[in-house]
Amino acid sequence: MENLLRNQIQQFLNKLDLSHETARKDLMHIRACLRDAVSDGVIPRNPVDDRLYIVADPNRTKSDDKKFMSIADYKKVRDFLLGYHYYLADVNRLALLIISQSGLRAGECIALKYEDLDFLHKTIRVDESWDSYHSMIKEPKTKNAKRILPIPPKVMKILEGWIHYHRKVLFRNGIANPDHFLLYK
Repeated sequence: MENLLRNQIQQFLNKLDLSHETARKDLMHIRACLRDAVSDGVIPRNPVDDRLYIVADPNRTKSDDKKFMSIADYKKVRDFLLGYHYYLADVNRLALLIISQSGLRAGECIALKYEDLDFLHKTIRVDESWDSYHSMIKEPKTKNAKRILPIPPKVMKILEGWIHYHRKVLFRNGIANPDHFLLYK
C-alpha cells in the first residue's frame, strides 16, 4: 500500500466503467480508506489527496429526467395517498405519505413516535432514526438532521386519525407499543 500512486488509482477508476454517481461514491470510499490508513500509520501519505478525475460511462449515467419522477406522476401518487383510508396493514403506504410530504429519510419516518407530531403547529419533530443494519433506534444521520418540519394540514388530519385508529387496534389485538411508535404493527 505504501507504494500506491495516484495515477494507479486513477487508472483503476477509469477501468471500472461505472455511472458518474457510482464512480464518485467509490472514489469517496477509497479516499476514506486511505485517510484511515494514514491515520493508523499504515502508510505515510494519502495518494488521493490530490485531484482525481471521475471517468464515467455516459451510457450508464442517467439524465435528470430519468432520475426523478415527473411532477404529474408525483401528483397522482400524492393524491392517491392523501385519499387512501389506512389500516394496520398499510403502514408502508402511510410511510410513503409521510416521506412524500415531509422529505424525511425512511429511517427517520420509521422512528417517528406519537409525541413527535405537533397537531397544534402542524409539525413533525425529527430527533431519531431507525438503523436497519443494527436494528436499533439511533441519532439522526447528522447533527443538522434534528429538526422540526411543517406538515400540510390534510396530512396532519390523516395522522391524527391514524393515531386514534392505531392505538385502538393495537389495544384490541393485545399488541404493546410502549415507545408509541407511529408505524408499529
